[in-house]
Amino acid sequence: KQWYQRRVRDPDYRKSDCNHIFLNFVPCMVIHPMIVKEKVKQFIERYGKRLWKLRVLQAELKMKLRETADSPEQSFRFFVNTESGYSIDTNIYTAVEDPNSGLSKENLENLLHFDN
Repeated sequence: KQWYQRRVRDPDYRKSDCNHIFLNFVPCMVIHPMIVKEKVKQFIERYGKRLWKLRVLQAELKMKLRETADSPEQSFRFFVNTESGYSIDTNIYTAVEDPNSGLSKENLENLLHFDN
């Protein structure tokens, strides 16, 4: 955090813009995706001004979640972006594994879209 803040203040990096944060949570968590949505919203409300000053316009969170301890785990990607600093657009995608290749891809059919 401090390294990034020093870089933004450095004259060589002053024109840095449209920064992106990517967070990958490795362990599977037992929590509903909409609760994660609320926590992301609270985080943005708390640190939004600082992120805007650091010119962060987009964030992506990747995590595996279970709604209950017995339910199967699902991969989710949360995308948060703001172009103006006033309106926040947030999308949640479920990631599904392609049975032929074994690679995961976003399942756009199961897109959950919400506005803050």
